[in-house]
Amino acid sequence: MDKFVDKRLDGRYLIKSLIGNGGMANVYKAIDLKENRIVAVKILKEECMGNEDLVRRFKNESKVIAVLNHPNIVKVFDVSVSAKLQFIVMEYIDGITLKDYMEYRKEPLTYKETIHFISQVLLALQHAHQKGIVHRDIKPQNIMLLSDGNIKVMDFGIARFSRSENHTITDKAIGSVHYISPEQAKGDVTDSKADIYSVGVMMYEMLCGKLPFESDSPVSVAIKQISDTAVPLRKINASVPEGLEAITEKAMAKDPHERYQSAADMLADLEAFKRNPSIKFEYKYLTDNSPTRYINKVVGRQQQKPAAKKPQTMFGQQSAARTNAAETPTTRLEAGMKGGAQVRTQQKRSRNTASKPHKKIALPVLAGITAAVLIGAVITVLLIFKMAPNSIFSKNIDVDLPNLVNRNISEVKADSTIMGSFTLNIVEEYNSDYESGIIFSQTPKAPKTVKEHSTITVKVSLGVEVVTVPNVIGWAEADAIASLKEVGLSPLVKPAAETDEANIGKVESISDMNGNAIAGSQISSGTTVYVYVVKAEKDVTTMVPDCAGMTLEDAKKVLVAKNLSLGTATEVDNEAAAGTIIETTPVAGKEVPKGTSVDVKVSLGHTHNFVESDVITQATCITPGKRWYRCTAGDASEEREYLDPNNHEGQRDIDPATGYFIWRCCGVSGIDPSLIQAPPAQ
Repeated sequence: MDKFVDKRLDGRYLIKSLIGNGGMANVYKAIDLKENRIVAVKILKEECMGNEDLVRRFKNESKVIAVLNHPNIVKVFDVSVSAKLQFIVMEYIDGITLKDYMEYRKEPLTYKETIHFISQVLLALQHAHQKGIVHRDIKPQNIMLLSDGNIKVMDFGIARFSRSENHTITDKAIGSVHYISPEQAKGDVTDSKADIYSVGVMMYEMLCGKLPFESDSPVSVAIKQISDTAVPLRKINASVPEGLEAITEKAMAKDPHERYQSAADMLADLEAFKRNPSIKFEYKYLTDNSPTRYINKVVGRQQQKPAAKKPQTMFGQQSAARTNAAETPTTRLEAGMKGGAQVRTQQKRSRNTASKPHKKIALPVLAGITAAVLIGAVITVLLIFKMAPNSIFSKNIDVDLPNLVNRNISEVKADSTIMGSFTLNIVEEYNSDYESGIIFSQTPKAPKTVKEHSTITVKVSLGVEVVTVPNVIGWAEADAIASLKEVGLSPLVKPAAETDEANIGKVESISDMNGNAIAGSQISSGTTVYVYVVKAEKDVTTMVPDCAGMTLEDAKKVLVAKNLSLGTATEVDNEAAAGTIIETTPVAGKEVPKGTSVDVKVSLGHTHNFVESDVITQATCITPGKRWYRCTAGDASEEREYLDPNNHEGQRDIDPATGYFIWRCCGVSGIDPSLIQAPPAQ
């Protein structure tokens, strides 16, 4: 058995079983006795304690994940770093890896599934990148898939703060070779765009069912990451939409400057694709002396219509100009100016050379031109009214509501299509999960059809709210907790090492999850802080009360009074009154840490089902002609045989020789297992 199983760490985390074995750490399923919840505990292996590089990586992971708080990132509850033992306490994820799911499917994922998973990964990375953290090992094996379809990114063991510059050879080469970016493969300094590349590789694998670069050796794969171009997605899976292929290729660009510059940028294109799956993206790169920039050109179906056929009239050149003018706003002015000059030239020639028949033809033409001018004027007036927010023409027009979440408010306000079709109500709030200026909520939510010029209320992040940690050292526990909560922090009380009676109930120190003193420093609002309070010895532990014979409700009250909590209640078959407690774990009278969860067994009383068998012709000590009966015991659904000569009445015993139930009536009892017959088929 593993040496940690059934042991307690910090007197709080009861290790139950080994659930994962990695290169430098083992992961265990455990019970947090204080919070009464299942957790995962990652413990650095003993043989790795002497390896400075592995110890540094483990400590680095604890530092990184301590500052992350996002629904798509595995939560961390506690960190303990000492000379003898180092462990991280995380939320327990009951699920499988995304890689397991992909292998189970044995075929490419649908594009809708792919977008669903990738969008959540990008949201997690957006949060990490905003904190200045680059994951550097994004791959399906590090993505946990829950039963509800949500995902959580884990394993920040080789993540690094983007501001850090102390890269080593080991740091440069580390990562999973099939998903690393070209700059990682070359050992160059990496930033958040390396994670974007890895996301692109994941998308490629999801959509076509195979990795873009494969070989017999890791070195060969790394070389391909640097120099080779992946086979286009649609050549492998023709069902992949063109727009999604373009997004994947952009994410996998060899040059970091040609990739998406942020997770938010990639999310925006995915949202655009979701709104219009037929969309096409044309990424054009500028080649001037300035740093490389990219321009996204979106081509919709309406822009692919063939040019209208030129009408053959006596004003052929003018008509051609008008036809060209209708194609794009850019060409309208140029073609119109050119056409106007041509019309004037032709009219001048007409005055010099026209004959009377020509004048007769010109009259209806002039009438047609006049009518066209009037029609154009009417259309112009209608368009003006239509564009007015309160016009009678705009109230009944249905439009699709765009999804503005994850977009920058400045970009949205600069979007003439959105601002011309909707009214924005902007609410600004602090939000640690989104960088300043990013929209994190909208009402009503998309997708939805609404009336044109409807109001959209958007909540825009002001970024992370930074607060100053009050110096509560020496304060009474209650006052310190209230002060920390008032500024927006999440205090977690722990017993201090000191036990001086003069300081009982006072704060000895306050630190972050890594043990760093933080009184008076500035940290993010919502951060969990440890408050070490001096406790008397008797205040640290308590005794499990005797709950036998109590109902669950009564036992819960007694346990709470002892600073304990009611754990799992298991119903068992027992002679005690139904609904009463017959046993507790830990047992009554045992000294345990305060906050321990106490499991109980509750009696079901007699809950047997009787099934009649054939008549027995003879039996030891039993009158012939009686019947044997079979009982299904309520505690384990175990079938046993017993003799009931008096219609289920009498005292029940268990025969020590056979283990069968027997009934004793009128002082006569007995059992002959050889006479037991199988009951009739039900």
